[in-house]
Amino acid sequence: MESSPHWITLKGMIHSIIYMLKRLPFRMHMLGEKHRKVREEVLRRVKPTPEEDRRIEEVVQELMERIERAKELLQLPWEIRAELVGSIAKGTHLKDPDIDIFLLFPRGVGVETLHTVGLKLCLEVLPQGQKLYTQHPYIHGEFMGFEVDLVPCFEMKKGEEIGSMVDRTPLHTRFVKEHLDESGKDEVRLLKAFLKGIKAYGAEEAVKGMSGYLAELFIIKFSNFEKTLQELSRIRPHTKLTLGGREAAVAVRRKYTDDDPLIFIDPVDPSRNVASALSAENLLYVKKAACCYLRAPSLSFFFPRRISEIDGAKDIVWEKVQAILGSGGGILLLTVDLPPVQADIYTSQTRRFLKRAVETFEREGFRKIKSGFYIYSPPRVGPFPAPRIKEHIESERVELVMLFIFPQYRKGERKLHLGPPVHVKARAEDFRRKWEGREEALSRIFIRDGRLALYIRRRIREPHQMLPVVLKALPSHLKKAYESRITISVNRGIDIERYWEALYLALSGRELWELDEDTG
Repeated sequence: MESSPHWITLKGMIHSIIYMLKRLPFRMHMLGEKHRKVREEVLRRVKPTPEEDRRIEEVVQELMERIERAKELLQLPWEIRAELVGSIAKGTHLKDPDIDIFLLFPRGVGVETLHTVGLKLCLEVLPQGQKLYTQHPYIHGEFMGFEVDLVPCFEMKKGEEIGSMVDRTPLHTRFVKEHLDESGKDEVRLLKAFLKGIKAYGAEEAVKGMSGYLAELFIIKFSNFEKTLQELSRIRPHTKLTLGGREAAVAVRRKYTDDDPLIFIDPVDPSRNVASALSAENLLYVKKAACCYLRAPSLSFFFPRRISEIDGAKDIVWEKVQAILGSGGGILLLTVDLPPVQADIYTSQTRRFLKRAVETFEREGFRKIKSGFYIYSPPRVGPFPAPRIKEHIESERVELVMLFIFPQYRKGERKLHLGPPVHVKARAEDFRRKWEGREEALSRIFIRDGRLALYIRRRIREPHQMLPVVLKALPSHLKKAYESRITISVNRGIDIERYWEALYLALSGRELWELDEDTG
């Protein structure tokens, strides 16, 4: 008796399931082994050696002694305490860390005094330092081969009303030191290295990624790097996280709206969202990276290849550009040359400009536009996908590079212009009076889907003709910065030899960690 086809199918399915279940432990073992090897190699590369840590301790000690001597020299009437903060103090630092020392003034000192006296004290320690500003002014400089920030702030205690994010930082340091064990420090290093590798590390406006403190809170909450990535791989927009218990979670849901893409309540100051700087775009980008890493762990997530190291990448760019131009498509490239400080300030605004430009092009009928925003930091270092670039801005000038790729670059002479519904008599009559006999009219008025219509001469046939309209809508300070520094290149006028790496990123559609894959 022959077996039923249904039975054969069911039997085959059962065998397949049994086979997969038998193989599952082996696959999980192999994946776990790969995770382990990647972890070990990443930590070998990013974790400071004992000798490097001793060197850091020596430099910190020398700075602390300089601060004490400066306090004696200035004979200040207050008790000012120097405190090492940041990743070095917490033990979560990577190689070549910045040194952050806060000078804690008593609360009774006025803000103006804090600024003037605090900066004077800082400059006594770092005479060649540069004055910078966040919510308080501070001094940034180089000392014995390390980047150093000396920051005057008010001394705060937990539970006190906190004046600014700067004042809160020492409390963050103390909290992490109390709640993160030794094994957790390496887990933080792995998470930081991952975020750095995918260029999503940093809470500043130019990056809109995850801060070091947020990375530390993730590890405190989820215990290790892999579990944190598992949570990030399934995270949803507007997720609310807290280190408190059930009551704290309920309170958070009541208090916080869905304005921020991710909410992680600061355990030091419950009124603050530690993840407030993270953009919705970057949350989804990190989620994608976490999913990809968990499926196939690789060092490329931590140390992506430079495009210039990929065999044949430049040839691929030339081929793709010729194919686009040969099929009637086109490429528009804008560059803005700026000093690094302005580049940092204008990065987020340039991102908005890019979005506005695409919307303007689409309103004129240009569709399926690919766009990209990159930063070059000469001499020829880059490109780095913005907004994930801040750590690379080190030269005297940088270029903001905006790319638009169009499947159709030149529109036909005429376009359809729709008027009012035929049954709206007054408006229909106005439409006829306006268009009959006009030079721009290329056809007689006809009816299309119940509306009056005609073909008119297209005023704008190529995207670059719309740029004056887009630039005109910019904020005045950005328009002023752009007007004298913007360069527009179109199609064969683009210097492909100069910008081929940015073109590769835009045309390939690959993420940074995918650059190790075959380029064919």
